[in-house]
Amino acid sequence: SEAIEGDGRIRVITSNEEIDAEFAKSQPELNPGRYVCLTVEDDGKGMDEEALNKIFDPFYTTKFIGRGLGMAAVYGIIRNHNGSISVESDLGKGTVVRIYFPAFEDKEEELSEKPSEEARVISGTGTILVIEDEETVMNVIRSVLARLGYRMLEAKTGKEAIEISKTFDGDIDLALLDIKLPDIWGDKVYSQIMEARPNLKVIVCSGYSIDGPAQTILDDGAQGFIQKPFTVATLSEKLKRVLEGK
Repeated sequence: SEAIEGDGRIRVITSNEEIDAEFAKSQPELNPGRYVCLTVEDDGKGMDEEALNKIFDPFYTTKFIGRGLGMAAVYGIIRNHNGSISVESDLGKGTVVRIYFPAFEDKEEELSEKPSEEARVISGTGTILVIEDEETVMNVIRSVLARLGYRMLEAKTGKEAIEISKTFDGDIDLALLDIKLPDIWGDKVYSQIMEARPNLKVIVCSGYSIDGPAQTILDDGAQGFIQKPFTVATLSEKLKRVLEGK
């Protein structure tokens, strides 16, 4: 809606699509098959070619104020679900975004055999340092960790995280590390908290895909990656595996 100045229109369309081999050639991330397509159209101000080419770059933004994580995060989430996204835009005319997800049909008996989300939640113990600057995300993680049985330490900046890792009088079993913080990049935070606590286990927690900055931290020794948004069960399973060294 921010792309529309004054009155305008946004259309949201869903459809079932059969992707053939010819169309798949123009979309390298898609294989032929059945997909669900979500299309979002607006008649706003659109983008020029330069902005369109950078739209999925982490931290690129067309806004005067902002950190530009929006479309990079969207791209990462879609790719992690084996989907594809394309954007078409004409300056002064508007933008069309198409998102394709693989269609999936489960037999009723197979669905009944799958464990529920609640059944997959795994409780645990230990102290988790959460390094996250978004208040809403911090609130969610705080609630989830309390439910799972963990103690939580909070850092909203890289400097706070480094200070806690140096001065906290007790064990810190694991850190959940966001990549883009207001003051210091996640890879720099990682190296300094590991210097303070060499045995600390770290899970990179990010809104965009594992490729790029997240992979750099993993290559440096972090034990895991989890993408936002995540479910309680997914987080609980990831924490358990990393803490137990699996």
